[in-house]
Amino acid sequence: MCIASRAVPLWVSLAVAGTLRHWRLWRNRQKNPAKVKRYDPAAFLPLFDDGADIVICGHNHWPKDYTPQLDRPGCRLIAVGNWHKAPSYLEYADGQFHLVDPRLDTAAG
Repeated sequence: MCIASRAVPLWVSLAVAGTLRHWRLWRNRQKNPAKVKRYDPAAFLPLFDDGADIVICGHNHWPKDYTPQLDRPGCRLIAVGNWHKAPSYLEYADGQFHLVDPRLDTAAG
């Protein structure tokens, strides 16, 4: 017989997680999306060398299409942002992926 128990009540864990999430969202609103540190596209080049055509990354909180920085025809590197009321997302139309970022109110790719 296995009995699972928590060191703290669930409501405490949820309260702490909620507080940290609100702090992170507030902190991210203080940053200028054009100036935040983002992925280094060069770090992904080995994936393309191994045959990848498209790499989609998440959890960087700042969506961006890095394809122009790759300088590799036929390769795409796209980072989608965090999930919130107006999340970034990929849209596929006419055989192409397009990064949509509602926070900037523009399509970024």
